[in-house]
Amino acid sequence: MDNSMAKTENPNTHFDPSSDKMRFLAELIYILRPICHITSMLIFKPKSWIQYAVAFSMDSTSLFLMNGTNKLSKEQKEELRRRTIALLYYLIRSPFYEFYSSSLIKLILALIEQNIIGTKFLIKYIKEYIPYWQSIYNYCWTA
Repeated sequence: MDNSMAKTENPNTHFDPSSDKMRFLAELIYILRPICHITSMLIFKPKSWIQYAVAFSMDSTSLFLMNGTNKLSKEQKEELRRRTIALLYYLIRSPFYEFYSSSLIKLILALIEQNIIGTKFLIKYIKEYIPYWQSIYNYCWTA
């Protein structure tokens, strides 16, 4: 095999931590997130702002560091996109949900129900399902 071919990095090959320290750090933070989250839940209350901030800051830091890397494969880009969209779940996580999201979501659903004909039946079931979904997500906090 030609040496120039061997030196060209293929994004589909196994990841070498020494070649991209930012990507290594991003993945390390993402892997350690559940351990830090559970530890903060044991130290603080389960619905504490501190454990919420720990989990959110680790997720967002990991994404920030990963976005700074290049040469990601298609699968890695899809995973990065999935993690970015998963940040939306923080809107229904306690304590953020109780203090902010709950009333905003109810307001948006009420506006849709009042202004779009034929949505009353659907909105009714969504309103009934949201507390159940929030409690399940709060119980199963990781995706």
